[in-house]
Amino acid sequence: MDVSSEYVKMCEKAQEIQKLWKPQEGDYVHILKHGAFLAHEAILFSGLRDALITMRGWHEDWEFEREYSIWLLRQDQLQEMYLKDMPDGTYQKIATLAEEFHDYHETNGYPIYAGSMEQLWLVFVMEKKYGKVWDGEEWQTQR
Repeated sequence: MDVSSEYVKMCEKAQEIQKLWKPQEGDYVHILKHGAFLAHEAILFSGLRDALITMRGWHEDWEFEREYSIWLLRQDQLQEMYLKDMPDGTYQKIATLAEEFHDYHETNGYPIYAGSMEQLWLVFVMEKKYGKVWDGEEWQTQR
């Protein structure tokens, strides 16, 4: 799972996707500066109570306001996000997904900044669903 600073920035700036987050146990989350605490790594989401999220750490649990959290999407979550709009059966969806992902990167090349499969899938989903490309700092609308 990519928890690099680059992937955190890509996810944070992908506001279209952040708005879709319905926290579920097992989600990876990066906590932004919150008082004197600053998380340098992602921790697993383990519960939701009102506007607070509970995170499971190595030795203890913490609660944070959701507004200070960045959802770090796993590869399977990005794939499911793209698959949900496809009308075909399960096998056909998976085959189509693999083919479209391959064709997209074959046509556009593999971004030199992509350091993980999560980054490659996020680039793919953002362009295909929202018409945006990553310029290294922001998601820009394609022209």
